[in-house]
Amino acid sequence: EKVKNTVTFKDTSKTKETSLTTKLIDKSGKLENGEIIWTVKINIDQDDTSLRYLPKDAKFIDTLPDDPIDNKITVTMENHDVTLDNTIYDNSSKLLTYPLEEGFHSYEITYRTKAPENTSESETIVNNTGEIKGTGINGSDSSNVKIPSTLLSKQLESGSHDTQTATMDWVTTVNATDLN
Repeated sequence: EKVKNTVTFKDTSKTKETSLTTKLIDKSGKLENGEIIWTVKINIDQDDTSLRYLPKDAKFIDTLPDDPIDNKITVTMENHDVTLDNTIYDNSSKLLTYPLEEGFHSYEITYRTKAPENTSESETIVNNTGEIKGTGINGSDSSNVKIPSTLLSKQLESGSHDTQTATMDWVTTVNATDLN
């Protein structure tokens, strides 16, 4: 986003365009112990000097792939935990809606969902997109989380790397309970 700054002296003025480094929304996800931990950073700038102004009607919206584990959603605003009520997540539509406070604020929202079981022969990708909407301020970001197959796994056999012959032994495991 370009911002014009104009400095006027007695008889002359000079205008220069600069770029803001604020990222309105940044979404990430990681697989851990059968759960996906989703983290959303809102209005995060790199040097804490160029936050965007969030309008009165700004809100974060996310349709979750599954209900939050333990219905736990953590919101941190400028390094302080925010108290939540149960109205921000709708179980029937899987829609998480969090109103953002008007002003120059940054947020981090974290929640966990159950990772789907993957009994296919290849990895599965879970994609999730979060959005910010409000008067004059809209943005979205997506994150992909890879869910490995539980049907097949392959590991290097310990101590099997032979540097003279450039060979390695691999162990492939087929999970027979996942076969149809």
